[in-house]
Amino acid sequence: GNFVGLIVDNMGYGESSECFKAIHIEKSYQTSVLPLWLATQDLVADISHCATQLVDKVVVNGFSEGGYGSLAVAEALNDIGIEIILAQTGAPADIDVSTSAFIKEIIQSNLMPERFSWTFSIVSSTFSSSRPDLPNYGIPGQGILADDVRWKIVNWAQANLEIPDMKLLVDNLLGVGTSQYNVALLNSKVVDSVDSTDLICGDPTGFDLEDLCESILGNEILDILPMVNYPVEICHSPNDDLIAFNGVRYGEAIATNSEAVSLKPALEDWLEIADVDTKTNTYTHRASQAPCLTMQGWTTVDDTTMVSMSPKCRRNRRSKKGKKSKKGKKSGGRTRGGY
Repeated sequence: GNFVGLIVDNMGYGESSECFKAIHIEKSYQTSVLPLWLATQDLVADISHCATQLVDKVVVNGFSEGGYGSLAVAEALNDIGIEIILAQTGAPADIDVSTSAFIKEIIQSNLMPERFSWTFSIVSSTFSSSRPDLPNYGIPGQGILADDVRWKIVNWAQANLEIPDMKLLVDNLLGVGTSQYNVALLNSKVVDSVDSTDLICGDPTGFDLEDLCESILGNEILDILPMVNYPVEICHSPNDDLIAFNGVRYGEAIATNSEAVSLKPALEDWLEIADVDTKTNTYTHRASQAPCLTMQGWTTVDDTTMVSMSPKCRRNRRSKKGKKSKKGKKSGGRTRGGY
């Protein structure tokens, strides 16, 4: 069959550049893809003169932020009746675990590692009382960043700066790669919680972080894994140094929903994959991107369903150009998320 590929920008980029830019907000990715999917349905019918239509089946894939987004998109399409043939997710973030790992390393070394600066600044600005549709919006003391610094990073993130320019501002503010980093730039309650429980949301009530944790935990996309009713393949290196591998969460999801959820490659197979990071001799986040996306790229789907176009399409075509519809094959849909 024929295929249609959709490459979707997150909200806040491209034509939606005036919208709030955010990372790891489930609805943001869903809002990006649904209008595009519906518009593509109309486009396929229009350019084929109603000879074909977009089939209600899709393969969704992505890595890193796109890995998170692929699961969010799959859920949205599944909710409107689209059949998810396969959802492939590479290094999807457990927001609390991954962000807490950043903070834990910062606390222990009083150093902001360079590999953290861009991702940490975007994640922390998203969850620092700055997103209007989150429970912690505008509430003092309910962000990851300290109140007196958060708007600097938030405003930079929303200013459509090029990544190198944004990174330079963040690096200078946070003292990236130097001993200048001061944990006072973080919400002190967040620091105390991570220091005591290893998580931002280890004890939301005890550390007075209820609104922040409601915002974070309400967007934990991995929570869907035990309940999904479509195939999900997870490609995530156990040595990922940016987005922490959560073996406990994956294990529980597979044990609960083994017919739908799987690790691909399996943990033991990572040792057999070539091209590890030459500095660490492990599959870091960056090094694991190539094998994950390569495996996703080799997925093929063939659908030869014959359909008759709906009378609505024929009427619309007649009203525009006076042409009748024909019978034909559906075209499959494929979406890709990227970081």
